[in-house]
Amino acid sequence: MAAGDIVQANLVMSLHGQTCMNRFFYVTDAGPGDIVGFATAFKALVSGKLPQICSHELTFTRIDCQRIMPRPTTYVVTAPVNLPGLGVDNAIPVQSTYCVSKVTQYAGRKYRGRWYVPGISVTSVTESQIPAAVITNLQTAWDSFALVMTTAANESWFPILSHGFVPNTDVLHYDKLTKVVVRPVIRNQRRRQVGVGI
Repeated sequence: MAAGDIVQANLVMSLHGQTCMNRFFYVTDAGPGDIVGFATAFKALVSGKLPQICSHELTFTRIDCQRIMPRPTTYVVTAPVNLPGLGVDNAIPVQSTYCVSKVTQYAGRKYRGRWYVPGISVTSVTESQIPAAVITNLQTAWDSFALVMTTAANESWFPILSHGFVPNTDVLHYDKLTKVVVRPVIRNQRRRQVGVGI
């Protein structure tokens, strides 16, 4: 990897027979390193932070990583995870999620993003709201996804908000994340065909 390389990491999960996915983007400031090293570090981050805040019914299946800039893109590198959540209670319905907002240094909707996260336990929700004590635990776990991630090769990766490729170019427009914020209101996503995902 070299300075300015951008990697897309898809965190694939399974809940109630449905496939769920959240997408993450990182940019590095220097090499050396490779996509395998990135995948290993990101797997460690996910495995160390997310299972303890999820129901046992949610399984973190795998992470699919791919360098998307510069072009051409690399082959996808898959890091199996296969870890269930550690919560003893059942999850809320698969079409219901909580929201984690991605924040950059700039104001406005254009400079914010979000992850919709499945698998929160039913005991962590009261009247479609997440209580303050639970929010604190969730926020502590998710804060790590707004920080620089370092690989075994001492390569630093910065989490970013992707705005997509500039039209007619191979340049990805992005801004670095400054923080993430866990929102207390449970959101509903449109239910799709069983087995297709949420």
